[in-house]
Amino acid sequence: MKLHEATGIIAGGNLDHRINITSSDELGQLSKAFNDMSGNLHNSQEVLTDEITERKAAEETMDRYSKELDSIYNSITDFLTVIDREFKILRVNRAIEQVWGKDLIGKVCYETYQGRDTICPGCPTAIAIETKESAFSIQDPPVEGVPSVEIFAFPILNKSGEVIAVVEHGKDITNRRRTEKALKKSEEKYRRLFTTVSTSWAYHKIVTDDEGNPVDYIFLEVNSAFENMTGLQNESIVGKPVTEVLPGIENDPADWINKYGSVALTGNEMQFENYSEALHKWFLVSATCPEKGYFITVFEDITERKQAEEHVKAALKEKEVLLQEIHHRVKNNMTVITSLLKLQSRHAKGLQNKGIFNDSINRIQSMAMIHEKLYKSEDLSHIDFAPYLREMIVSMFKSYGPAVESIQLEMDMENMSLDLDTAIPCGLIVNELMSNALKHAFPGNNSGTITISLHMIDKNIEILVADTGIGISQELELETIDSLGLNLVNTLARQLKGTVSIGNNNGTEVRVTFRRAEE
Repeated sequence: MKLHEATGIIAGGNLDHRINITSSDELGQLSKAFNDMSGNLHNSQEVLTDEITERKAAEETMDRYSKELDSIYNSITDFLTVIDREFKILRVNRAIEQVWGKDLIGKVCYETYQGRDTICPGCPTAIAIETKESAFSIQDPPVEGVPSVEIFAFPILNKSGEVIAVVEHGKDITNRRRTEKALKKSEEKYRRLFTTVSTSWAYHKIVTDDEGNPVDYIFLEVNSAFENMTGLQNESIVGKPVTEVLPGIENDPADWINKYGSVALTGNEMQFENYSEALHKWFLVSATCPEKGYFITVFEDITERKQAEEHVKAALKEKEVLLQEIHHRVKNNMTVITSLLKLQSRHAKGLQNKGIFNDSINRIQSMAMIHEKLYKSEDLSHIDFAPYLREMIVSMFKSYGPAVESIQLEMDMENMSLDLDTAIPCGLIVNELMSNALKHAFPGNNSGTITISLHMIDKNIEILVADTGIGISQELELETIDSLGLNLVNTLARQLKGTVSIGNNNGTEVRVTFRRAEE
């Protein structure tokens, strides 16, 4: 009964139960065999239980890792795809699904993503499968609405080193490609403009020494207009320093290198005219700085213009010399006339006749003095009138000798420049008024003062000659005065479109006013 009960207990699952039959007979051996078997089963059950527990734990861990991997996989905003050797999609992340939709698994990648019937040109996955190494390419869509993608492909190898799949990491670069295309289009437009524009352009990089001082510059690019203008060809100068292209330019007085260095290093634009000793041409140069260390030059060949200017300057110089010679000869002729009048005056009889000769001599000398001033002046069209007037008055005053020693002379003159057509009449006017004052204002060698003033009042010139002598009758009218000198003053004033007024206030006061000629 003990054996029967024990086997029932063990069969019921209690593998810890043992049969207590220890005899050496067959029954005892059978009992021992049952006990050994139940013990082995017990041990096997514990091992199996442990294995099941470990397997469940491993499955739970793998499930957790898988969920974490899915979370990470789907959190990546770039495109992730796992592709097999037949280019079928095995797995995608959410970023892929948002662009191409779901239900992608099992579809062919190039048909799905690029809308192609064949493998994409330069396909990085195909390269990774073939080479077992990572690959890169940019795939632009053949149809509208599909993004441009920058793809990195990484092969997955089995233990035998065979590629079983490829992971594609893609980045949407549609906006970048649009920008690149727009930039390329802009560059092509600029290139066409740069090469076809008739204005000469060149792009350079400045070269400095250890202290940062400009010592050279390198040609980076020139257009065809530059080639035509200078005779320097693009293929023979680009990439070369200017000191190699144009030997001796560092010693050119135009100082090209330092001027361009100033532009490239400070960013300040510059425009200048220079003569190039190396090219034997004049250039109008505009230099700008697109970025520090670089500069762009725009050239205009102004050699013909400069030659024309030099021709005009030479012609003007020739005319100036001729005009100076004319003034000189006019002055000399007047000097000859003056000398002849002086010789003739010695044979004149009577003081009145001698006075007529002296008045004529003074008038000629006043005009000759103007021609002398113009002959020595750099400006042959204008004369500094105040210095001329002072010199003329002093010379005239001295010509009367001891007869005017008791007369004081006062001059108040504003500096002004007058043209020849104005200066000669004004000089003659002052000459006549001074002559009248010296001859008639102080009879019997009386003492007194003669005042001469010259001023600009508004836009009018005013000449005043006043004396403190015996005065002039107030009943006299200028037009009726029988005096060659005053009649000449009136005529000259009308020539200047001016007016003459005579006053008798503690002597005689004659005021001539006229509008200054517009420059």
